[in-house]
This record gives sequence, structure tokens and C-alpha cells, in this order.
Amino acid sequence: MSDKTDITPKPVRMQDLMPPDVDASAVLSEHMHNFVYGNSPHLDSFTTLPDQNIAMVKNSATLADIERKSGNVRDDLQNHAVLSAEREQRTVVGMADRLDLNAISSAISGATRGGSAGLVNALKFAGATPLVERVRLGAIQLRQNHESDAEHTFEDASKVDIARESRTLPEVMALKCAAQSMYEELKLKRTLPESFDANLALIDKGVKDGSISKEELISSQKSPPGDRMTKTLIEYLLKNFDQIKNSNEGIDHTAVVNYQQKIMPRGFAR
Repeated sequence: MSDKTDITPKPVRMQDLMPPDVDASAVLSEHMHNFVYGNSPHLDSFTTLPDQNIAMVKNSATLADIERKSGNVRDDLQNHAVLSAEREQRTVVGMADRLDLNAISSAISGATRGGSAGLVNALKFAGATPLVERVRLGAIQLRQNHESDAEHTFEDASKVDIARESRTLPEVMALKCAAQSMYEELKLKRTLPESFDANLALIDKGVKDGSISKEELISSQKSPPGDRMTKTLIEYLLKNFDQIKNSNEGIDHTAVVNYQQKIMPRGFAR
């Protein structure tokens, strides 16, 4: 009897690549620091590709334009001209959307067969440019407390198409996960009372008094009920428990409404 091992490549599943419990703020902070004060190692010149075709010639030109425009964004941020940086970054996002991602995928396949690992990774990062540039725009908007704009930008970033090979880069997937987390948190802040009321019965596992204790939140965090937004709500309430809680050391509807009124002026409208 023949004992054959199936070596057929299995498709990569998105859930296998998503890093667990990413600290979105930390990911964004590190990425933006590296962007503003570091080099740009990922946007190498691709003109040396042996099978350079018209689509990749155009991609190379677009990436070069993005790099030049990004230099203006970096200068603006270093000089604390954040509003100007946002305007410049919006232009960069538009440039990123001109990239031919299929051509980048083909170039990655060719480079994998005969190119260096550095070139392959550079191409993979280039294939994630629409995501990366939106994440940077969202971070710049957050820096100005434009949370409503940032909410939409991070939602867009979490859904935008990137080259399929780019999803294997841990840095790219961390940015995608951070974008999703920031979108969910900003949406939650905007709809906090409604989200609290909708999930109260799921989290209030002890005395059904309409108030949630820290112990109930910790218990729910270990095995979150409901969907992703429920999990985000639990984590948000825990992180801000001391700022939200009422005089009875719990969180109820009134406490949530009072807390939201304190944070509403920070740049988003309901």
C-alpha cells in the first residue's frame, strides 16, 4: 500500500494571518514614527525586474510619485503642519488607487523564482500600498481629533483590496487588524449608549440590575458573547472603567451617557 503524503499547497486563510489581540494604538504609533523619522526601505526601484512590462513600468512610476509626495507629508508632520499633511496624504491615497495590483502579484511570482528576498518583500509591501496609505491618513486625522473622518478612513482601510501575496507580511496584517480595531472603537464611541443598551443583557450576568461591574466585564472578556462589536464594547468599558463608572462602582446607561458627553467634543459628531 502506497503511503503518499499530500504536499499540495493549501490556500492561506485570512484568520491564520491575523495577529491576535493587536494593540491598535501601539501599531499605529510605531508605524507613523517609522514613516516620519525612518527611511523608506519598502519602495525600492523595480526597474531591474527582468520581465518588466508596461503595467509594472506604470506601477514603478506611480510608486516613485508616491514616495516624492510622501516626502512632503513627512516634512509637514516633522514641522507640525498636520492640516497640510492631511491634504497631501489624501493625494497620496488617490495615487495608491492607481496601482495595478494584478501586475504586482505577477511581478512577485517572477521575483520569487529568481529574485532576492528583499525584492520580494518590497513588492509585497508595494502591493499593500492602498491599505498602508489609508492607515497613515487615518492616523493623521486622529492626531487632529477628527474622529469622524478617521472612522470612515479606517473602515475603508480595513476593506480596501491589496495584492493577495501582501497578506503574508506580518507588518501588513498588523496594520489591517489595527485599522479594523480603530474603526470599531471609533464607531463604538459614537454610538456608545446604543451599543451599551443592545449588549447589556449579554454582559450583565450577575444581578440583573441594569448595571455592569468590573467583574462581569472581566468574565465576559474571557468568553465574549455576541459579535465583534460586543467584544470591542467589553474591552472599551474595561479600559475606561474608572472614567465611566458611577458612584456604585458600576456602569449603567446614565454613566455611559455622561461619559460620552465628556468625550463628544473631541472631534466626532453623532
